[in-house]
Amino acid sequence: MTKEEIGQILKELRLSCGKTQKEVAKLLGRKQQIVGHWETGYSQPDANTLFTLCDIYGTTVDAAFGFKKSNMNISRKDIELLQKYHYLDDHGREMVDFTLEKEWERSTADA
Repeated sequence: MTKEEIGQILKELRLSCGKTQKEVAKLLGRKQQIVGHWETGYSQPDANTLFTLCDIYGTTVDAAFGFKKSNMNISRKDIELLQKYHYLDDHGREMVDFTLEKEWERSTADA
């Protein structure tokens, strides 16, 4: 995998979680330009920073870079929905849980 390919993955992860380079840089205590350099492949984050970036983006290094295959294919959209779920208050979570359970029961009833 090239530095440019790694950079593209980092950029896609950042965009999928709705953060700006400036926001990520602030979380890391770095300058925005450094995040930009990583995303263009000009440079690469060290291993510890890569783990921290993936944590910020709500994923793991294995999942982000395809090192580990799981039985369940979790898409970026799935991650986005889960992130939104975590911002809900108790009532919102209760409503989503109820709806999801009922729809799952309906969908699997004929299976």
